[in-house]
Order: sequence, then structure tokens, then C-alpha cells
Amino acid sequence: MRAEIAGCVVYRRCAAAVKLPSRAIQNAVSRFARLMLRTGVSIFFRPAACWPAALFREHTPASARIQPFPQFGASSHISALCLPIEGSDWIPDRAACRMLSQPGRRPESDTETTMQPISRNVPGPQSVRLRLLLACCGALLALLHTGQAVAQRHYEMIIPIAAGGSLDLMARSLSEAFSQQLGAPVTPLNKVGAGTLVGTRYVAQDSARDGRLMLFTGLPYTTLQFKDGGPAFDTARFKPVMYVGWQPTVLYVRSSIPANDVASFIAWAKANPNGVTFASSGIGSSPHIAAEQFAAMTGIKIVNVPMGGSSAFVPALAGGHVDAVFDAPATRSMVQEGRLKALMVGNAEPLPDWKDLPTSRDVGLEGFRSGTWYGVLVPANTPDQTVQDLNGQFNKALANPIVKTRAKEFGIELAGGTAAEFGTVLQREHDRIEALIKTRDIVIP
Repeated sequence: MRAEIAGCVVYRRCAAAVKLPSRAIQNAVSRFARLMLRTGVSIFFRPAACWPAALFREHTPASARIQPFPQFGASSHISALCLPIEGSDWIPDRAACRMLSQPGRRPESDTETTMQPISRNVPGPQSVRLRLLLACCGALLALLHTGQAVAQRHYEMIIPIAAGGSLDLMARSLSEAFSQQLGAPVTPLNKVGAGTLVGTRYVAQDSARDGRLMLFTGLPYTTLQFKDGGPAFDTARFKPVMYVGWQPTVLYVRSSIPANDVASFIAWAKANPNGVTFASSGIGSSPHIAAEQFAAMTGIKIVNVPMGGSSAFVPALAGGHVDAVFDAPATRSMVQEGRLKALMVGNAEPLPDWKDLPTSRDVGLEGFRSGTWYGVLVPANTPDQTVQDLNGQFNKALANPIVKTRAKEFGIELAGGTAAEFGTVLQREHDRIEALIKTRDIVIP
């Protein structure tokens, strides 16, 4: 029985983010060629146009010749296929067969070498199958070895808000600590727009399944589920990785208000027929949700005044343009300067560095909780083992002084824990926000 085999070497279709160094490919080609030849299989190489045919002659016998197959065009890849032309059920590459069936065809360039398919007498079909099997094993081994040289894409931490706020700075600190933990680069990247929706959807649509595109987000992830007209995205497209922590917010009021505690502020607010203006960064934001919850528990009338982030509404409050706001403990410096008053922290436990500030429990608002959670999520197609590995690395990163210092600066209570525990936190926050939205009839556009 005669078997004529056309062999092309190691095929790898590389995505834009996965590059194979040419030297690594050349080495893999050489290894594959030697293994193929040892099995007694005749090989025909189809190198890319940018590589000289001499590269492959080094590992081929004098009886074998090089066939560039120029009609396939220049390519940065090498194709690999073992094709029995005769005596097999395999479907051959038609273009390759046409080339091989024209031994007298005139070369299209000086570098092209025409050739006759090399035939070998094979004792029997079992021997042919064995050689084909060995050749395929060689291709697999070469591909696996070459895969070690594949440059995996960098980790990216998507931050769905503008740079400069506490969420952004915390995400950057955690990314730096995570990078040190892994010994690999992690790039924080702001994807801003539509109330964190742009960045959130960007991560949800990732299909790489490698856990290298991550989302660092907070309360808006929850409130976007209650947009007017339906959820802004499907939470089933994410997997929780780790609960980073909770940042309680403080009730600040303008210094000219005749109130130095929560009770007197509530009395003043109830005496104001036009309502109390609360600044926020938008409907459904953490300051807005806190103000609505405060109104629901105290019975005061509030007017929401959206005006961007903390960098916008804190000066507005200090200037007397709004009456109150729930903001991060970092705004404490304005209190020390006498430009604002701080009445309570929206938490049952006191702030470690601000113990003289009353808690919501201290002022009689049992169950009141204002603030935002922070956490890391990945696309839902990420393997569970990858999620578990990421969780372990992030938990270690929380102990990094970089993270601890940043958390202390913003009054963030670091948490950590398992991915499942973070999932429980997300569900609890979902239920809390859902109940408030129904009670207050809040419409999130």
C-alpha cells in the first residue's frame, strides 16, 4: 500500500492579545520536523513568506524539498496538518493537493522550489495509521510546548467611574497590591459613563474566560438593577470574587444651619415647608440612597440635588448652596476648618479614627446604614477555579500596607472572605435597595 503524506507544521491562530515570538515558533517547527522524520513520514512544509525556506531545510533530508505554497499569502502563522492523500478516510486540503499534483508547475519565484510528492512504501495499513498517530502526537507536543511561550494578556481592573474619588483610588491601591502579590502587571482603567454602566457592560461582554478582566465597583452595581424600564444589565453575567469592604458615610450639614446634632436637625428640617436639599452624585447614587433612607426613617421632606461627585457637592455645601449631604469620612477636614458640621456616621459601629462622632444607633436610628460596598467581580464565564485563585490572591493583597493605608484614609472597613460570602453581601444589598425603592417610590432613569 502506498501512502503519500503532505505535512504542514504547527498551526496556531493567534488573537491580537496573544503573540507568539517568531523564535519560539521556529523552535517548535524544528522539533516537530525532527519527530515527523523519525516516524518515517514524508513532510512538506508551508512556511510563512517572511521566513526563508532554508530555515526548514536544516531538519529535512535531501530527498525532501520545500514547498512555500505562495497562493496562501504571507502570514505570521504556520499551518499544520497531516494529510494522507491516498488510502485514508481523512479529507485532504484541496489547495495543497492541487499544488502537490502539479510536479512540473513553473515556479512563481526564484525562492520557490517545485517538488514531487515523496512516496514511501509502507508495509501495511497498521503501519500507516501508527505513523499518522505519531505525527499528530508530535504536532500536539510541539503546540503544547509553544503554548508556554504565549504571552497572556495583562490583568486589567476596570473602574466604572471617573478618576479621583474614593472608589477609584481604592481600586488603584488594590490593583497595585494585587500586582505585587502576583508579580504581574495589573492596569487600572477608568471606563466612565451612564452611571457606571459603560464600564460594567465592558467587563460583562468579555469572552476570554481567563479572569484577567475584572470590575471594581460599588453600590451603583446594585441600584442599576432597578432602573425604570428594567435592569440595566444582567447580574448573571458576573461572578463575585471578593468583598473588599464597606465605606460608611457621614451626615454633613452646612455650618449655618442651627443644629449641632441629629435631633435638632430633624426638628429644623420638619419646620422647613420646602424641604431640605440633599446633594448627590445622581439618582440612585450612594448619597441619594442614604438621603432617601434618612427621610424614610425620620419623616422629613427632602429635595435631591444631583451635582456630580464629592469634588462638586462638598464645595456647594460649604458655600451654602445645599443643606446636607452624605459623604465619605475623608471630608472631615472641612469640619475641622469650621466650614461644615458632621452630625453622625451612618453605621452601627463608630469610625476608628473618629470615635467622638455619634453613630446611627447612638442617635436612635437603629438599622440605618449609609455608605457603599466595594468589591471585585469577573465575567460569569470565568472558571470557578480561576475565581477561587483570584479570591485567594486578593485576600492576601488586603494585608498589603498600600491597601490598609488607603482604606484608613477613606474610612473603609476592609472585609475579604470567600467569593460565596461576597455573593451573600450582594444579595443583602439588593434586598435592602429594593425595599427602599418601593417604600419611597424612587424612579431611577
